[in-house]
Amino acid sequence: MKKLFIYSWLPMLFAAMATFSFTACGGSDGDDTDYAALAAMQGALGGGGITVTGEAIDLGLSVKWASCNVGATQPWEYGGYYAWGETEEKSDYSWITYKYCNGTSSSMTKYCTDSSCGTVDYKTTLEPGDDVATVKWGGNWRMPTAAEIDELTDNCTWQWTTLNDVNGWRVTGPNGNSIFLPAAGCRDGQEVYYQGSYGCYWSSSLFSSYSNYAYCLFFYYGYYDRYNSGRRCIGPTVRPVCP
Repeated sequence: MKKLFIYSWLPMLFAAMATFSFTACGGSDGDDTDYAALAAMQGALGGGGITVTGEAIDLGLSVKWASCNVGATQPWEYGGYYAWGETEEKSDYSWITYKYCNGTSSSMTKYCTDSSCGTVDYKTTLEPGDDVATVKWGGNWRMPTAAEIDELTDNCTWQWTTLNDVNGWRVTGPNGNSIFLPAAGCRDGQEVYYQGSYGCYWSSSLFSSYSNYAYCLFFYYGYYDRYNSGRRCIGPTVRPVCP
């Protein structure tokens, strides 16, 4: 089921969004998950003006997954959209406005392993100051690695459903606990694309082949997986994890 329709649907989606093509918790019948409990506010934790708005859900994996996205207060809310390595939302998601380049896809100034993409520093994982989950929520919260996204897709049961009129996947871990990932779409340029149909969630891991891309979780109805990469300048959503 994971890879159903990927080759027939992705080319059309990516062409329309100009997003990924290379240049170098459910409300359906039988769902007994207590989403009100999952989304219970934790209040101001950790001090320093940092407010944690999600609860850590133990799915029986190596890390706990947050009950909601960064910028959201409920599991079904989309939350904020962030370029990779940036910690604030903005009106334009493009190379011109991207923090870690000089205006082009071949001028990366941080997190680069390939000289054709910019200045090489061999950094491949976001530092805490560039991790929006850590910056916004504090404590041990951070963005998931590509390996942790693989663990989520490979070891959980995924059910496409609707929660509070929002489409997305109910993801149930080996221990029976669940989270809901809304199909929040993605921001590219000055537009947001495919809200309610597709989801794209950043990892903290740089793409191994091209340093102007990073790994992400990508899904729609009938498909979910860690896709190879998204351009670092675009604005997917973020679902934090913690130990």
